[in-house]
Amino acid sequence: MLDLWVFVDEPSTTSFPSFPPLVLQTGIAITPISRRTWNSRGWTSIEKKGGTGWGERVRSEIQKDSSVRVHWVGLPVPSEELFNLKKKEAVSVHLYLDQLPKDSEDLPWESLDSVRVPSFFFRHRLRRIFPEKKNRILLVHPVPRPCYSRWDRDGHKRRTQLRHAWGCSEKRVLLVERDDLQKREIRFLKKITEEISTTRKDAVTLWIPNEGRGKSEPENRNDRRLAADWLLTGGTLRRSLCPLHVEALACGTPVLTTDTGDHGEWIRHGYSGLLLETEHWRSELKMYLQRLAEAPRLTRDLGVNGRRLYETYLRTGEDSR
Repeated sequence: MLDLWVFVDEPSTTSFPSFPPLVLQTGIAITPISRRTWNSRGWTSIEKKGGTGWGERVRSEIQKDSSVRVHWVGLPVPSEELFNLKKKEAVSVHLYLDQLPKDSEDLPWESLDSVRVPSFFFRHRLRRIFPEKKNRILLVHPVPRPCYSRWDRDGHKRRTQLRHAWGCSEKRVLLVERDDLQKREIRFLKKITEEISTTRKDAVTLWIPNEGRGKSEPENRNDRRLAADWLLTGGTLRRSLCPLHVEALACGTPVLTTDTGDHGEWIRHGYSGLLLETEHWRSELKMYLQRLAEAPRLTRDLGVNGRRLYETYLRTGEDSR
């Protein structure tokens, strides 16, 4: 049976998604501009493709195999094309969502065999929105590809190399991955890291990817998290942060995140990071950063706990249900 993965948005070529958990899957991936294959270590081939509609590209792949599962990743979902595909071909279609549909947006249930989400919160929320479809809304945990941990020998060596190349060997690094950061929030983050640095021998520096750090900045997400001391995330509850967080936990990097949506799902119960009250995240972030900078052992404890969560639950995906 052929597993065909259709990505609405173009995945990174230097990083590998943890949701859907491709590391546990096989098949072919088609994206807006490419056709890809992979193994447990990441992408193995990326051919430039595109120029035709999704329906035509999917049908061209289906013709190569008599039995096919289509895994549609992301929104929007082309309702008419999927309906025609189900009508003409013997395929099953599974939708993967790491963001909640808008309130007025329905899903083409007549064409879907299941909808799969990366968190308990998303599953609960969608089952409340579509109660009659609850048996088709399933939880599938994100699974990162195998990666270094900063707490083992090889990971420590890799981390040292990355930090030296980036010029932050003697600094504590707060990595920020938020697409919705406003200029005033960036100014605030720079201000508090500078304030903490003036009171401590070892400086705390802010790292926002692609913000003019030069060629030495790691492009791979795992390398960025391995090099950083802490990861800060946040944003709307409509977007799942579980995939980002489990990748950080696998590297042994503590997460600081706002307590909304599914953001705290692997953080709250695993003692692998710190939750910030959404309305007061600025004051709480400043307080926690000062505490983390003063107590390196706390960073280590949080990071080790995160790595153990990965090794216990998130390496195989067997906890999914």
